[in-house]
Amino acid sequence: MHFLSQAFSSLAEAAYEAAEVADDASEPETYCLSAYFEPIVTKLLDTTDRCVQNMQSCIRGRKSLLSLPAVCVNSSA
Repeated sequence: MHFLSQAFSSLAEAAYEAAEVADDASEPETYCLSAYFEPIVTKLLDTTDRCVQNMQSCIRGRKSLLSLPAVCVNSSA
């Protein structure tokens, strides 16, 4: 696995673990990365748009993008 994918996976996992969950909820309402979700996704998609120039960037960008939903599914920021 490429270091970028590993970095985003680790970041996603850490954000999920650090999120506070209300006593009556099973999932956190938001995550510490929620405010950054849109810019992160935008930059990763920009990377994938350059696929024609560099297929490896495309693959790494897509893998990194796939690691984000676990962190920011409930992004309300």
